[in-house]
Amino acid sequence: RDVRENHKDYNQVVLDVRRSMKRFPKGMPTAERAVLQEQLIDIILEVLKRNPQLHYYQGYHDVAVTLLLVVGERMSIAMLDTLSNFHLRLACSHSR
Repeated sequence: RDVRENHKDYNQVVLDVRRSMKRFPKGMPTAERAVLQEQLIDIILEVLKRNPQLHYYQGYHDVAVTLLLVVGERMSIAMLDTLSNFHLRLACSHSR
């Protein structure tokens, strides 16, 4: 909770994740999607907290939700961290 409320990108992450309903499988129960959306917010903010040189950009949540749906929350953090630092670094560091 502390990471959420104090992170500079929190508000934008929440807005984008809340609008990401189309990224979840059709027919997924609303309650299950809501849990995954909360996990998605946590994943994104955790990776950004670990890497203060990176910045959130629109579309970053699309990468994160794909990882979340395929490998789960814990592995998503590790994979998103690696992707952000090696493959998405230019987008994450020049978006502002």
